[in-house]
Amino acid sequence: IWGCISFLIVPIPFLCLVLFGVLKYKDMVRGRCSELYLRGLRFLFVRYHPERHYYTTIALFKSLIVCLVPVLVQNGASQIMILMLVVILFHTAQVYLQPWRGDLPNSVEAGSNVALLLLLTAGALLAGLTVETDTVQVLATVAFVCGWVGGLAVLT
Repeated sequence: IWGCISFLIVPIPFLCLVLFGVLKYKDMVRGRCSELYLRGLRFLFVRYHPERHYYTTIALFKSLIVCLVPVLVQNGASQIMILMLVVILFHTAQVYLQPWRGDLPNSVEAGSNVALLLLLTAGALLAGLTVETDTVQVLATVAFVCGWVGGLAVLT
């Protein structure tokens, strides 16, 4: 219960602040909001291209999901598969959007995502996990559907 209370006190208000800042970004840049807001929330946008100002929320949600998967999912094999799916989805978004202000940071993030995938694969091979066939089938189907939907979304 203390974990739930802590979750509601710390990450959720910060997530709300980030969402508020991203939603108000265009108004702040156009001068419709106080310059104090723009200076106070500058840390959300300074690293990314102006047209990709929303990428802060994507990175924050990735971090949140990666942290919550081991807490919410008890089966080790399911944890690894879900984490791999999450990393692949966010890696695809990052490579497609190229949000950073330069080629080097974009390449570093892409490389770190690939390294994380390799680490998860090695962990799955070395952990000696017991695998439930039904769980693997469901997760593989979800991954396959997400891949097709993502591919179609990119093509259109």
